Amino acid sequence: MSARPIPAVTEVNLLVAKNCTEHHTDKYEATQGDAPKLVLRRGQQFNIDIAFDQNFDAERDFLILLFYTSSRPSASRGTEITIPVWRSKSENRRRWNAWLETDGGGKVAVAVYASPDCVIGIWNMQVLVMRKEDGGSRRPEVTRHVVKDIYILFNPWIEEDMVYLGDESLREEYVMNDIGKIWRGTSTFFRPTVWNYGQFEDKILDACMTLLERSRLSYSHRGSAIQISRTISAMVNANDDNGVLIGNWSGDYSAGTAPTDWQGSVQILDQWASSGRPVMFGQCWVFAGVANTVLRALGIPARVVTNFNSAHDTDTTVTSDVHIDEKGNRLDDLNTDSIWNFHVWNEGWMARADLSKDRVYDGWQVLDATPQEKSEGVFRVGPAPVAAIKLGEVGLQYDSAFVFAEVNADKILWVHREGVDQAEAAKIDTTTIGKFISTKRPGALKPANQDREDLTSIYKPREFSAEEREAVLNALNNSNSEARYAYNLRNPEILECKVAVPEGGTNIGENFTVSAKLKNLTVTEETAQVTIQVESTYYNGTIHQMIKSSANTVTVPVGEDVEVSMEVSAAEYLGKLVDQASVMVAALVTMEGTEEVHRVEESYRVQLPEITIEVEDSLEVGKETNVVCFFTNPLDNDLTGGKFIIEGPGIEKPIEIQPGDIGGKSEARVNTTVTPKHKGSKVLLVSFSSDQLKDLDGSLAVDVL
Repeated sequence: MSARPIPAVTEVNLLVAKNCTEHHTDKYEATQGDAPKLVLRRGQQFNIDIAFDQNFDAERDFLILLFYTSSRPSASRGTEITIPVWRSKSENRRRWNAWLETDGGGKVAVAVYASPDCVIGIWNMQVLVMRKEDGGSRRPEVTRHVVKDIYILFNPWIEEDMVYLGDESLREEYVMNDIGKIWRGTSTFFRPTVWNYGQFEDKILDACMTLLERSRLSYSHRGSAIQISRTISAMVNANDDNGVLIGNWSGDYSAGTAPTDWQGSVQILDQWASSGRPVMFGQCWVFAGVANTVLRALGIPARVVTNFNSAHDTDTTVTSDVHIDEKGNRLDDLNTDSIWNFHVWNEGWMARADLSKDRVYDGWQVLDATPQEKSEGVFRVGPAPVAAIKLGEVGLQYDSAFVFAEVNADKILWVHREGVDQAEAAKIDTTTIGKFISTKRPGALKPANQDREDLTSIYKPREFSAEEREAVLNALNNSNSEARYAYNLRNPEILECKVAVPEGGTNIGENFTVSAKLKNLTVTEETAQVTIQVESTYYNGTIHQMIKSSANTVTVPVGEDVEVSMEVSAAEYLGKLVDQASVMVAALVTMEGTEEVHRVEESYRVQLPEITIEVEDSLEVGKETNVVCFFTNPLDNDLTGGKFIIEGPGIEKPIEIQPGDIGGKSEARVNTTVTPKHKGSKVLLVSFSSDQLKDLDGSLAVDVL
């Protein structure tokens, strides 16, 4: 007697629209179009319909789902999962399971649950059917049907996932929002750039999966947000592993794209994934913008954070050390530490059960893809728990000491005197490092700084409070810092010295005045030699060239303030500025009859014009609409080699327009058309650069009907 035929699968309906809506993945373009992909979040039920070539009898037929990923699937590594399809629902929410929701005839409805700690990546599925009566056979007869390319991501909507974020408004911002702001500038003048994260755009999810594959991260670690986020911080830079972006702080970007020309991550990730070669060029905010895209695309809640006056500690002292001679001049061969006008990194939200059983380090973790220093032999930073950084607990994984120094290092001025072997700790500045730590506040975009959220109090206690000094001491001791002895070597100061820059800001092309302010702290009149210097700088603290310097001898009466000023004309600084129009203002002060020496510095940035965007009609899906972008050249001379770049996620891919030469004090105006692809609240972005003027941008929030 011949065996009863086994039902063969004729079709598996992945119910993409239904499942993706329920899993909050329906915005991915991969889930749309003629060949939509199933994109799921782990730890959550999804449904499939299975059709057979004959009736499926649940009493006599048995269904098995085999999920597998990687080139060599293995049950021990969590990359091969065998799931019997039971007739009733399982309540176990820690492991994979599946059950029949309806059966009968030639079609069944199956519910599947992926474990909340499963591997993140692209999975395949086999549907196996066998006869129950063959269950005891060594080689039972089965029919198989293969379904390829099921994407499984982190799930911040469920408590069982280590990236769970309980507030829906925060999930909407830190997972679902594809537009954000990144702050740049100096502590005395900063403004945001709108950035297109574009995590749902075409090809971006695949690019993120490619990043994981090229990283060679073990599949056994691909269920961990800790390990995946650490891998992202390494792979977004190209220093060790043929990653996404090559960093360049030289000012010469002729071999690629200037960092200030990028407006978003989409072009960068697409170019990298399709070419297989690193993209040129990035700086810190570009690295952070791209990393944020990858984190959000994979389902890890993430935000971009800017720290002004950010210390780069190169020697693990958790201090920022400045070395000068007895006249106040920098000793550049000793000055390996630096203070960046600003530095940008990411925070990712996740549990840190690896650090503490009571979970005090859960929450925001610092991740930094900018290649500054190596961590375990690779250029990367984090995840470092923000809660630990605030307390100065710098021994915790990963890279907490480095991040602590960025936000709360003391700046120590070391004076090297001729004939004296040991440098003198002349001044310890406890308040300069770590200012206005900024991110975008959840919600709709608002003009300028109106939607800036200040995170400074999350990273450190109030400056010079007992709690803040305790955190610094804790960090110094826990890191065995060689700078600890400096706190016992200082003499009382005769003068207090500060640098003042224009409070209202200076538009490029205008003159500005800087000054040194001196206060006599003694009971006798003092005489000081005061030199004021203004130098053009890159934003990472590297000096480009001297713009102007002046020296004066001044008498400072007892208990009084004296101000020494210097005007800098536009003619003196134009042509000497580099990226982002930053200058360093320094006051060098030496005292007659004493060994006291001061060097006080303040970064400053002249302001660039913003670009205005106007839309001539309502924006509607599929409708071509005119867009105008314009600004006024603030300089007397022509702008040459100029280009506008206009884009908008869900509206238009980047368009480059070259307007030709723009006369001095003349308006630059370009017209183009856009054709929106998706409804909803969107943003148009525009940037401009030329030979004489770079880093101009503008944005416009719009509603697409």
